[in-house]
Amino acid sequence: GAAPALAALESEGLLGQIQLATFDLSPEVLEAIRDGNMLFAIDQQQYIQGYLPIVLLTLYNTNLNTIANDVIMTGPGFVTQETAERVIDLSAAGTR
Repeated sequence: GAAPALAALESEGLLGQIQLATFDLSPEVLEAIRDGNMLFAIDQQQYIQGYLPIVLLTLYNTNLNTIANDVIMTGPGFVTQETAERVIDLSAAGTR
């Protein structure tokens, strides 16, 4: 994960000097992005990857409903310094 990398960079006095990005959206990562110590995180869109397939399978099993095409884009979504504070708020509210 990114948290150990952040800790190692901080202990060596290199935090914010070495470019770092991740797939994690932990609180430590979001704070590091907000504070300019990490470039970005790729949001893996857990809702789209996990919950939505179950809904689609249930709809198909119940009603033979199908999606309009064969591809459901799950990203990439990026959390950057411009969006980190909002994602932190959404995470605290329990919606992210």
